[in-house]
Amino acid sequence: MSELNLMSVGETLLEHGRIAEAISSFSATNRHNFVAYALMLDHRMEEAEEAYARHLAIYPTDAAAYFNLGNAQREQLSPAAAARAQHSYKSAIQMSPAWADPYINLGVSYRNDMVAALTAYKHALALRPGHPHALCNAAHASTWLANWQDRDELMITMRGVLERAVHEADDGTLLSAQPWHLLSYHPLPSWLPRAVASAHARAALHAVGSQRPTRKLREPSSVRRLRIAYMSSDLNDRHPVGQLMSHVFALHDRARFRIECYATGPRVTSRKIELGCDRFDHVPDDDRLSDRRPMVHLLVDLNGHTEGARLDLIAARLAPVQASAVGYPAGLGGQLVDYVHADIASLWSVGPRPSADIAETLVLLPASFLVADHGLTFPHVRRTRRTKALRACSLSSFSQPYKLQPDTLQAWVGIVHRLRCSLELVQFRSASVDLLTREFSGLGASSTGRLRWLQMLERPDHLRRASAALLSLDTPGYNQGTSGLDALWAGLPLMTLPMRLWCSRMGASLLRAVSLPSGVSHSMRSMADLAVVLAQEPLRTFTAPRGSSRSTSVQALHTVRRPRPISVDLLGSEVRLQDTYL
Repeated sequence: MSELNLMSVGETLLEHGRIAEAISSFSATNRHNFVAYALMLDHRMEEAEEAYARHLAIYPTDAAAYFNLGNAQREQLSPAAAARAQHSYKSAIQMSPAWADPYINLGVSYRNDMVAALTAYKHALALRPGHPHALCNAAHASTWLANWQDRDELMITMRGVLERAVHEADDGTLLSAQPWHLLSYHPLPSWLPRAVASAHARAALHAVGSQRPTRKLREPSSVRRLRIAYMSSDLNDRHPVGQLMSHVFALHDRARFRIECYATGPRVTSRKIELGCDRFDHVPDDDRLSDRRPMVHLLVDLNGHTEGARLDLIAARLAPVQASAVGYPAGLGGQLVDYVHADIASLWSVGPRPSADIAETLVLLPASFLVADHGLTFPHVRRTRRTKALRACSLSSFSQPYKLQPDTLQAWVGIVHRLRCSLELVQFRSASVDLLTREFSGLGASSTGRLRWLQMLERPDHLRRASAALLSLDTPGYNQGTSGLDALWAGLPLMTLPMRLWCSRMGASLLRAVSLPSGVSHSMRSMADLAVVLAQEPLRTFTAPRGSSRSTSVQALHTVRRPRPISVDLLGSEVRLQDTYL
């Protein structure tokens, strides 16, 4: 068969999803770039890298091949492979300087260097102004850095592009944005993150098509135990979701439930989580959890639309009932899951109701949708220092820079002036330190002695250090989640300002869960007054409701924790798991 015929056969096989046969057909030719492309479709990135290298040895000026080689290297998800990818993208740029796409993917490859990433995205926008991927990625990088000057200009343009895409039903453009990123962008209309989430949900469902598991489960009434699977890319000791969920799996009532965990991220997991499950599986990126894996009655996704999410597995409908919990304070856009775990305070306690932004059925937990197991993980961390041991009038915020907004920082500077105290922020990345220090000084506050940067510490040491502050300041647009729990466990009064989206109500949810509502402010203007009240509490306590005795936040967390298995009271004492879902 001639090379032309072999190429035609290979392309036809690819169109019908017969990738292995297509690779065999392409391999009989000298078109190594087609072999590499098919290998990438089969998620064999290292082999694809070798095939592209063979192609480039023959065609050393092929810019597209360098670009695709960079993609194959970047998908290997290792620092060494990322460095090779950056070299490949730069080679593509050298061969084709007016091509914007290599700049965009070069920026994506700079996972740990947002300054370099933002520079690459700006180059892409200079070549193609309004490019959706470049715009959305640049807005994300500038937000992540707290580079507000760049962000505000980018945000205006990006908002116009996305709103036009919604009006024109242009899912291709909407997929350029990530729903999770949009939650931290202010001000954006609250319906826009949902519209983008819906576009991602539709894309995942379209990609899966009819390729769904065919095994049938017996009805719940005919089985001894319900099979529940939790799925996340963050089941490790370093990520907040893994930290919060570390004891949950072992607390299920094994007489009624069989618990399985699907770890979809890198092979860095938690031994505690593995031991708490009846079955723990690592699911590689190319694994579609086909019929060889047993189905479960309930699949609980802990990612939502955050980084590492496997929407393809959720869209494949691995369980007859699917839910989202803990990791993502928003809806998934409809059709992917049936239920979203929320709580009353997050959705109804203050201000207008955001439930219209959530397409799924809500399961309202009696306390907070977040899990707090600090009593098991950090029983030795207590706020035992006396008042005189506290750092002299220090206010702390443990939020990452992307959650901070200019008006929030301005309000905090006003509080610093009024209390004559210092503001403590965690040093997540050096570039943000320089930018925020400049913003702080520009608001009329000398950064010398008034702004202190705290080094990253291991969590137990972080909690001990946190306990010496006067007050924890929450970021209004996107609240502290795990950091808010940490502040309460350290005995800090938590001050929060709920806004429109669910992610801006997590602080109110936590305070309601521990019956300490006095930390909820109702406007930026009243936030300074509330900060003065909370900071001047002599024993760092909130006022408990209805005239009851005063309670520290640590005591409140101890009080709210239930000793019985979580599966018995997962959805409240009056509602059982199977009654809710089945």
